[in-house]
This record gives sequence, C-alpha cells and structure tokens, in this order.
Amino acid sequence: MELAGELLVAAPESRPLPAIYELVLPERASPLGVLVPAPPQDEPVPQFGSAEERIAPFGDYLGEVARRAGVGTRNAIERAAQLMEEILPADQWSGDAERQLRSVLSTAWLELPFIRPRASVARRAAFYAAAELADAGRVERADLEEVEWLCAFYDEELEGLRPLRRDPGLIPPITLGATQRPLEWVTLIDADFGVLQGQREDGRVVLAEWTTLKTLDWGSPSELREVTARARAQVSPPSHEEQLFGRVRHTRVVDYAGRQPEHAHEQLIVQNYVWADDTLGVRWIAFNPMGALSLGWRPANAGLFRWNDSNGEPTVETVWWQDGTAERRPPHLHEEVGYGWLVVASAAALQQLRDRLGSLHRLERITRKAREQDEGQGEDVRSRARAL
Repeated sequence: MELAGELLVAAPESRPLPAIYELVLPERASPLGVLVPAPPQDEPVPQFGSAEERIAPFGDYLGEVARRAGVGTRNAIERAAQLMEEILPADQWSGDAERQLRSVLSTAWLELPFIRPRASVARRAAFYAAAELADAGRVERADLEEVEWLCAFYDEELEGLRPLRRDPGLIPPITLGATQRPLEWVTLIDADFGVLQGQREDGRVVLAEWTTLKTLDWGSPSELREVTARARAQVSPPSHEEQLFGRVRHTRVVDYAGRQPEHAHEQLIVQNYVWADDTLGVRWIAFNPMGALSLGWRPANAGLFRWNDSNGEPTVETVWWQDGTAERRPPHLHEEVGYGWLVVASAAALQQLRDRLGSLHRLERITRKAREQDEGQGEDVRSRARAL
C-alpha cells in the first residue's frame, strides 16, 4: 500500500511548451502546410530540405492540430522536423537509407510494399508534437479526436479483403512491342485507346477505371489509365491536370456510404484521397454514395462498395485487382506488374442512370512514362471524351 501511494502522484496539470512554438514565423500560402507530391512507389524519397518536405505527408494533420491549439502551423511543422532528428539520426531515414533498405530487400527477393523510413519517423514526430500541445493544455482531447480522421492510415475492412486476379481480357497489357523503343511507345497513345474496355463479358458496363501498369524491362515503361463517367449533355476531353473523380478524404469502407464527397453534384465516381496509408488498396474508386442514395439504392451486405436496387438486385460495385507488386524492379524481361480498380454497373443500373440524368459520357485519359539510358525520360498524356 505504501508503494502504491508513492506511485499515485498527481501528474502536473500541464507541461511547458518548447520555445519554438512561441516564435513568430511567416506562414506558408496554404493554412494546412505544403502538399508535397509523393515519389513513385518504386523510387526512394529525394533528399528533402525544408521542414514541410521532411514532415510530409503529415503537414495537414499538424496544421489542424496547431489551429485548434492557437499556435502557428509552421511552428508545429518546424518542431516536428526537429523531433525527427531526435527520434532517429537523419542518416537512418534519408533517401540514401531507403536505397540501402531497398537493396537489402531486393537481394532477398522481398520486393514488397513497405513504409518508407522517413515517413515512419515523420509520423512519430507529428504525433509527438500533437502530444506536446495536449500536455501543455493548449489542445483538448476532444480536439484531437475531431481530427483523428486525418490519421486514417489503415482500414480494418480492407485488411480482410484480397484483390482479385487480373482479367487480361478486361485489363489488356501494355502494348509495347518487343523491338519498339520505349520513348517511341510513349508518343503513340492515340492509337491505343482501345485498351480501355467499356464492357465486361458478363454484360456489365465499366463506368470508371483507375489502372497502373509497369513492365519490368529496362526503361520501366509505365502506363496510368483513368476513366470516369459524367452526366453532361456535352463534355470536352479532360486536361492533363483535371481531377477526373470526385473526392472523399480519409474515408474507411465502413464510413463510405454516408460520406459527402466534394463536387458531388457532377461526379458519378469518387476516389478516396489519403496522405499516407498502411493498408493496401485505400486509394480506391467507387460510385458516388450520394448519387446512389438519390436513386433509391441501398448498400449491399456483400461486395466492395456494392449497391442494390429496391428489389435487392446489384446495381454498381467496385472491382479491385492486383497483378504482382509495383515495388519490383527491372530487369525481368517480358514481365508486367499492375493494380487498379473498376467501377462496374449492370445494364439495368445504366438505364436508370440515363433515365434520371440524361446523357452520359466517358472521359478517358492515358499517361505514359519511360526512359532510355542515352535519351533520358519521356512522358506523354492523351485524353478523349465519348458518349456512354
């Protein structure tokens, strides 16, 4: 009892904040920090310099916590960047450290998805900074719970699912010929829009597609295929930068049916937008849940993002597939890896959409990249729009 009494010492009400939180630092243009584009999955992170780049992709989370705590976003980000080097020396999470890790894994034939060393340390630092603000009494537990959705790096439902095997009839391989130069192939997109299939063998229609493919030949030719459906009388081919899908942010499978997407009035398809993920497949695409509810459809008990009509018949659902891992590196001649999602609809569902919304169009875009040793890297994007 005496020992227990010694342990039950009241914790201090608050702890002092490090001085960096009180400094006057100029804010960036975005109130939620800087969105730093992620490098390709098969390439290590570059040698980032600024605090925003080092702490990415957790700047937005820190920005929300800082706003509720009444401190500057940049102050919180700079503090998190300091903490990264306190948690682990920089040479253990730098781009060179990731290259060394990739080399070790590749030697053991473990070319599988993994959490980048820098991202792992950045996450710990971001949470540590948030805890400092909480311990100082500057932010309440309820405030932290309010922004918890920004930390939806995992999805319990997806953890229990496995992607389907690739259907080569529906997802044709890259069209690069055996004797064709990769940089020449990059420029020949217009002749290959036929790889975007509009209908499955079972009669269901492909409303949307997000597919990424990569050959394992030298030069790593890769192709991103994007397709969406729009309810407009007239559409133009999408620009290279246009976001083809509506957006839901940090949405778990169990929350999808009740989530209000951005730009919901014009987007039939939405994509989950996350800054970091621990679960395979969290960047999915699916039918706009608000649109499904407006048609009288209800979430099905089975299937991935599947909806049923009033008679219990399936209308739309998402198909998730994978063929190998994107982390594999050349040379593995005449081999190809890829993964992606399709949103498919029954013929009856398509007719119901036409009856309610009028004209439907498919917007299609293909992006290709490749490199050659003497010529460097090449990239090209082509798009088109056509009636559905």
